[in-house]
Amino acid sequence: MPSSQNILSLGDARAAARGVPVGARSDEELMAAFSASLEERCFEELARRYGEKAWHVAAALVGAGPAAEDAVQEAFLRVVRSASTYRRGESFRNWFFAVLRNVCRDELRRPAPGRASEEEAAAAIAGSDPAAAASRREEAAAAWRALSALPGHEREVLALRFYGGLDFPEIARACGISTVAARQRASRGLSSLRRLLGWKPVTPCGPVRNPDEEPDGREG
Repeated sequence: MPSSQNILSLGDARAAARGVPVGARSDEELMAAFSASLEERCFEELARRYGEKAWHVAAALVGAGPAAEDAVQEAFLRVVRSASTYRRGESFRNWFFAVLRNVCRDELRRPAPGRASEEEAAAAIAGSDPAAAASRREEAAAAWRALSALPGHEREVLALRFYGGLDFPEIARACGISTVAARQRASRGLSSLRRLLGWKPVTPCGPVRNPDEEPDGREG
């Protein structure tokens, strides 16, 4: 039998969602509604918002192609299975990327004969635009090789920052480390990338900046 607190939470979630289009709700409102009543359209909206970012993070951690696709699918399945454990008001983004990070770590512990080659990974990340210049594909391949050469703990911080769009306090929570440690790992990783590449990496979030140049939180 549900507790009075759960009943109140369910009522609050339904009341908050009443009359508000799914696309206008916050991530946290969507997850609270899904957790309370398994409302399918709420989950679909979250998957729409995070699917592409999740794939890029997974591709950076486990390789593009089937491995990344499987990791993203498993992460969303864990969201469904763990919906009842989601704490109302908790940042969904932090929670989701922590789940994805754990999935990718599990994936890396298993043999992956079907993992994409560097060329396939670079093509997937650079996009399939037939007009894309050969130099762009070459840069993407070089960036992929350099990123893959980094220690796992540095690679995951950079992936979460520049593909997931998390700030350093969010990365710290997702990885279970301090904000200082997150910045240090990113700084070491970026230094290695610049040394290996000889040019400044560019990501979907724009040109990479040194962590020391960034504020602790998101700029409003």
